[in-house]
Amino acid sequence: MNAISLLYQTVYVLGQICLFRAKPTSLPFSWFVLGVLVAVDCALNVYNLTLLKGKIPADLSLMDCYVAATLSVIALIAMAHILLSKRQLGSRLNKFMVAFFGTDLMIAGAMQLIDAAVQTPLPMLHLALAIWRLAIQVHIIQCTFEVKMVQAMFLLIAIIFAASVPLWFIVGMNLQPQP
Repeated sequence: MNAISLLYQTVYVLGQICLFRAKPTSLPFSWFVLGVLVAVDCALNVYNLTLLKGKIPADLSLMDCYVAATLSVIALIAMAHILLSKRQLGSRLNKFMVAFFGTDLMIAGAMQLIDAAVQTPLPMLHLALAIWRLAIQVHIIQCTFEVKMVQAMFLLIAIIFAASVPLWFIVGMNLQPQP
């Protein structure tokens, strides 16, 4: 399968996952696609951290943002690997991560396109997309880990927490002291 058809099939299945019509097992296995999605996720995390710099009293350098974003992605992948390995489902890591990063990127892209088109923030739409994103991630976890919805929610919380710890640590180290 060539790279173009692989990317097309991946985007198509990710769209179907976003509509709850497909499962991560429908995705083609590809380390290349996973690498691209991880790189894009890291870049988006760096971008979001640089936007955050102006809103919090932290002195974050661009290098701090790169380190935080990279450690966050590594923590997310490590936590997913640990959780899948505990259930003897380690072979599903690639498709799980492609589904997780890919659908997240699709929802974030949709949010950015809508924001650019409307020129004014729409908080209710952002909330709806955030809830949809969480529902998609729970669906992905349910299908991959073969668990019930409540267990999938707890696993999602654990994964998000693990991915957030490096961000909290690096942002917290750079906060300005309060008088």
